[in-house]
Amino acid sequence: VSVLPQTISFSARRTRHLKQAKSVSVDLDRSMNRLDDFHQILGRQLWERHAVGPTHTAAELREIILSFPDQVRLYLALDGTRVVAGALVFLTPNAWHAQYIAVDIETAPRGSLDAVLYRCMCDAESAKVRFFSFGISNVGAELNQGLNQFKTEFGTGGLLHRTYELVL
Repeated sequence: VSVLPQTISFSARRTRHLKQAKSVSVDLDRSMNRLDDFHQILGRQLWERHAVGPTHTAAELREIILSFPDQVRLYLALDGTRVVAGALVFLTPNAWHAQYIAVDIETAPRGSLDAVLYRCMCDAESAKVRFFSFGISNVGAELNQGLNQFKTEFGTGGLLHRTYELVL
């Protein structure tokens, strides 16, 4: 979670990647015309890294977006006309939450995802939102160290949540 407003301070590596992303344009796809392209990248990334698929199908995401058009944004990095990275962000007045973050690691120019996340955080700050959440960094009860490091390189910190199970 990043507390806003603050000077957005990325790690040296993320700053370097941002500079390398000059060939990429970051667009806010309000029409959601490229949702299927993003979902395809997301599905491939999740399968290759964790052997799982996205929680929501593209059709389900489209239904969520149509039901709450002012509370969901799709940010995309484009290399020419090709989607190479993106983030699907859920918005509330106090916090923006990146529900899905994905990059086509085989073809995306370096820094594509960094540029997307930087734009998301800047837009959240401009909207006077207090928090920007990158989501969970665990798999089950275990912390995913690599994922956590990736997120902290964007100037974020982690929050621990206790969970309880009630047997009825």
